[in-house]
Amino acid sequence: MAVNVTGTACAVVFSGQGAQTPHMGKPHHRHLEAFRETYRQARDVLGLDFLAIGEGGGGDFETPEIVQPLLVTFGVASWRSLVEIGVRPQWLAGHSLGEVCALVASGALDFESALHFARERGRAMAACPPGGMAVVVGVDADRVSTCCDQVGNGRVTVANRNLPDQTVISGAAEALPEVADALRAAGAVVKPVRVSVAAHSPLMADAAARLEAFTQDLTIRGPDIPVVSTVTGEFLGDSTAIRNNLSQAVTGCVDWVSVMKTLRDNGVEQVIECGPRTVLRDLFSTTVTTVSAVSVSDPEGLSLLGIGHEETDTRAGAQRALRLLVGTPRLVHETTATEATTAAYARLQEIVDRPDSVSPEDVRRLLDDGLRAKGIDEDTRTRLIGRRQEVDR
Repeated sequence: MAVNVTGTACAVVFSGQGAQTPHMGKPHHRHLEAFRETYRQARDVLGLDFLAIGEGGGGDFETPEIVQPLLVTFGVASWRSLVEIGVRPQWLAGHSLGEVCALVASGALDFESALHFARERGRAMAACPPGGMAVVVGVDADRVSTCCDQVGNGRVTVANRNLPDQTVISGAAEALPEVADALRAAGAVVKPVRVSVAAHSPLMADAAARLEAFTQDLTIRGPDIPVVSTVTGEFLGDSTAIRNNLSQAVTGCVDWVSVMKTLRDNGVEQVIECGPRTVLRDLFSTTVTTVSAVSVSDPEGLSLLGIGHEETDTRAGAQRALRLLVGTPRLVHETTATEATTAAYARLQEIVDRPDSVSPEDVRRLLDDGLRAKGIDEDTRTRLIGRRQEVDR
């Protein structure tokens, strides 16, 4: 499918922390001068070689003060590359940290300030009391929130609403297992996230205060391109609203469901994700079916930028299959069908953790089984699975 970058109602969106992956940016840096220049600029500002860091992965990917400016650098480099080929979006949005990239793209914040802010954001979050996070699939956000309140006694909250039945919970590490057990009893699949911070929870209050003070020295202006808030799903207005959002977002819930609704209601037709994975592309593909969505890191996005396709691995394929399965609405609600879907969720998550023992065909079969259990007809299953195969080729 060709990507139409002119004459189309377009949004560019930016992924946040968690999207990092080893070798990120390597093909882009090799082929795109805008990428090389942006990475050089980041090195001059922070003294860090983000291409080398992104190539090696390892411990740096677990260090917020390094990975956050790394992701901002990748996002801004992707944006500049899109601008060079004529992409002119009507809207911008970013998932959590990705909003910093969106603000740079909108003209509200300069890149150097964004780098300093991202590093400070990482340091401030790491200095907060320790906690934990977990992904919850198969139960709607209202039920998850009720469970957090009743079982977690307010020590665990909903941190992300990514899809109607996919959320992330965050809070005190000692309270998370009990909440997770209660959610599993309600039919959810719960997967702990390998982090030691409780992002987007009240435990980040000290970080919010620190960032509020930090932003007072930043030059922020109103955006030239409308930016949808990652917290409210509403358009950010003046510099005061942007400044407040930058600090308060670390304690607030990321409401990506509302972001997608706002863009859908405003008539978006094309979404381009600036990120090293395809997370936001897949969320749009499964939720807003009228939208054509690509990522700068998938074959279509790479082709758009003039970069040849590079092979993707089984783990990445299983991650995409899992997101497609999670995001597809359930049409059948019988207990046996729910159990079958949950089993497919769990098996795909196992493949993400241990991909070496399976083939791409195993992933496709699991996706088909899970979609069938949700009551999805054969033609729709073929379309969804065919879309994933197309991306894997």
